[in-house]
Amino acid sequence: MRLTLRTMLAYLDDVLDPADAQELAAKIEESSVAADLIKRIQKSTRNAGVSAPPLDGPGAAIDANTAAEYLDSTLAPERMSEVDVVCMESDSYLAEIASCHQILALVLGQPLELEPSLRERIYGIPEIAASPPPFIENDQDAESGAAETGHNETGHNETGQNEKVPATGDIGAGAREGAQEGGGGKIAAPPKNREVPAYLRGGDGGVRSLPMVLTIVVGFLVAAVGLRILGPFDSRHPLLRSMFGDDAPVAVNEQPEVAPAPEKEAVEENLEGEPASANEGAGAHSENETSETPESKAGAETLPPAADIPETATAPEDTAPEVPVPESPSAAGPAEPEPKSSPQPAAPFGVGDTPNAPTPAKPPAKPAQPAGNGAGESSSSTSEAIDLGRYLSDGQVAARFDKAASAWMRLPVRAVIRAGDLIWTPPANRAKFLIGGVQVTLEGGAQVVFEKGPADNIPRIRVDYGRGKVFPLADEKATVFLDLGGRSGLAEFENADSIFGFEVWKLLNAGEDPELAAVKQMVGLYATLGAVVWQEEDGQAVTLDATHFRFYAGEAEGKTAALAKLPEWVEGGDVRDIDRRAAATMEAMVAFDQPVRISLNEAAEDRRSEVRSLAVRSLCQLGDFEALVNVFKDDLQHASWRFHVYAAREAMARDPATAAAIRQTWERRHGKEDGQRLYRLLWGYSPDQLKEEAPKLVKLLEHEMIEFRALAFVNLQEITGATQGYRAEKTAARRRSAVSRWKTMLEKGEIVPR
Repeated sequence: MRLTLRTMLAYLDDVLDPADAQELAAKIEESSVAADLIKRIQKSTRNAGVSAPPLDGPGAAIDANTAAEYLDSTLAPERMSEVDVVCMESDSYLAEIASCHQILALVLGQPLELEPSLRERIYGIPEIAASPPPFIENDQDAESGAAETGHNETGHNETGQNEKVPATGDIGAGAREGAQEGGGGKIAAPPKNREVPAYLRGGDGGVRSLPMVLTIVVGFLVAAVGLRILGPFDSRHPLLRSMFGDDAPVAVNEQPEVAPAPEKEAVEENLEGEPASANEGAGAHSENETSETPESKAGAETLPPAADIPETATAPEDTAPEVPVPESPSAAGPAEPEPKSSPQPAAPFGVGDTPNAPTPAKPPAKPAQPAGNGAGESSSSTSEAIDLGRYLSDGQVAARFDKAASAWMRLPVRAVIRAGDLIWTPPANRAKFLIGGVQVTLEGGAQVVFEKGPADNIPRIRVDYGRGKVFPLADEKATVFLDLGGRSGLAEFENADSIFGFEVWKLLNAGEDPELAAVKQMVGLYATLGAVVWQEEDGQAVTLDATHFRFYAGEAEGKTAALAKLPEWVEGGDVRDIDRRAAATMEAMVAFDQPVRISLNEAAEDRRSEVRSLAVRSLCQLGDFEALVNVFKDDLQHASWRFHVYAAREAMARDPATAAAIRQTWERRHGKEDGQRLYRLLWGYSPDQLKEEAPKLVKLLEHEMIEFRALAFVNLQEITGATQGYRAEKTAARRRSAVSRWKTMLEKGEIVPR
């Protein structure tokens, strides 16, 4: 018998044959992975804190029909493996499948106990249904029964029509026997003193509810009178002022003058989501309107320019409305750190002078600093902000760096994008922007700056790191200026169906000190649909289609190579289902009124392991590495440890300062010596270094600290592609056999890069 999740569930619920159960028990005893899964099933089903998985919608990985077919072993084999993977990665789905299997085993394995009398009555129902119903004779008992049922003794109802009255006694075996003993015609009449229950009687419900209604009405009147005594029901009422402060709504009694046409246009723009400026909302205001309370002025949507207000209508200085200043998010905590690169599930391919692979599967990202590196300088160097477009995505997370608050703040849907805005999207999110005549889609883990282009109809996009796609919205040819990690040029679309893809990241060689080594700036360009002409500054024009891509490695000249298959990220195929579900959950947790970093730190402590993992990787991009250090001692994160290592490497590749920040975080938490050793394990190992470091890595598998064991195992798994059934979070006794297998590989010289 094979050792699968379904067979182990059958073993736990004791529905296997004795021989099969004994065989499966022996296999479980030999396999540490199976034994750990058994304990995990038992723990998750008994844990009341494990939430039920969603039944449908974007966050549902398994629907009810799929689960039923899986438990019944009628699901297609390829779908079986998908369900197994989901259950292995999510405790909620594992607990749900195990509980359903247990319930079915109890219901289908035990016979239903019935009382003998109930069984006889059920068996007698077909005979009663086939035979004509017995009738009551006109005797004294029948008269009593007729009186209660509204029938007279002749069998007539109240309308005067003839009607046969069936007996209302028990239709079971006892009633049938009574009818036979009486000669086949007479049976016992129903009880005489039967009464209608009180809760079924009508007529007095209103009387019972009348005191409650009167109490509510009196209470409402008393409350209204009390509130009226405190003051008039307007913005000056003490209750409203205590609830809303100076922003309480104001009821204006004066009849406003008819606004001129320009103001009407501004209001129409506001209804469509475009905020009108002060000049657009200017209109004629009377002296009475200018003498309103400060609260009413603070609540006004538009204000006339100072030059248009008559001197006689100018409000005195002491009554001028105070412009509310939003509280700086930095007051609630430290300033928002630098944005970080996007973690990816796999390391990027090494692009040399001559490519032999179409594209990096999971390239690291190229970051840019939110302050001090030119990000958003265009907005601060101009006297007025220039509107470039809007943010379109609903149900996704995108953030804009607020210079005044020195924090990343979440963008609301339809937010206006202005020149110089620094935008970031966390992993597993896809944010869409309408900029000029093109739509820009940023894949999860990207940072860009939208700027004014060389012409009004040509937007400029500076990509610091990450991936994205651009396509035109009109039929005519469109052009966009792109600055891709220092590589600038114009992308001209051949037609409206063309789509241009880009990715920007930095490559750090394995085993090199990120604080000292030089990293390569990598750029990849794709025409995912149609054709795009790429005109690099001071270079020749290159036409790209779906069969070719262009790449840049460091300072070398760009090269065009054949492309056998488009990268998975173009269609969102690089995002795991568990990350997609975690992103949908985390989206509801990221608030609009506080820095994104605060919401992500809260999500990093969520009870769901997949949400914690995504939050930790997002915080790495924002320069917060405390959660990263903590994640390697979280035994429930063992399936995501390698993704956290990739996120740390991408952050270290950003610049030496970021790498030093990661090292200092380890040192603060574990001391200088252990901190530096753990920091070294994040670099990876080159083939030459493995000759000396491989024995050390195998030895660390038995270290007393789980952080050392976890990072050593991630490196060994990345180098060899093997696991040997090792689990860093298990006890020494449970790890012993797996460590022995790793030592055997070391002795045979098999710990080499695959």
